[in-house]
Amino acid sequence: MTTGRLIYSLCMNEHDAARRPSRLAQVFAGTTSGIAAGAAYLVVAGIDNKISGQRLYDLQLLARPFVRSQKKANALGALIHVGNSAALGSLYGALAEPRLPGPPIDKGLIFVTVEGTVLYPILALEAHHPAVKSGEIGPYWSWKSFLWNWPRHVAYGAVLGWLYPKLRNL
Repeated sequence: MTTGRLIYSLCMNEHDAARRPSRLAQVFAGTTSGIAAGAAYLVVAGIDNKISGQRLYDLQLLARPFVRSQKKANALGALIHVGNSAALGSLYGALAEPRLPGPPIDKGLIFVTVEGTVLYPILALEAHHPAVKSGEIGPYWSWKSFLWNWPRHVAYGAVLGWLYPKLRNL
């Protein structure tokens, strides 16, 4: 068996080859879609912070435990955010999307709703976060903040769900 055939057989089930893209194509499309969706998330986050006055700065939330400077936290937070967006997109492409019901955008929205619901309780630990303690960012652990976070998640899920099948089928 040639190396190419071996890689192909690992990525594809022979019976599903005509119907389903390779696992590598799913992961690549998911990763790329996740990064684009993460960019949409940040755009909406900027808008909803201006509208709400909530000061829910995700880049600061991600990075301030590691650096003191707000400027450095924004840079590091952006890197962490891109990594998280890519990882979630990969997970979506490889595992979730083929199993979720509905049209593409619905699939993305279902995925991000589950992700947000599963991960949000981690924010109960925000009292230990340096930027929350100092008042640099607003508190996330409230119903008001939870609800203001949803437009960001809707943007992420909609872009992920819309873009993924376009990239997967290239």
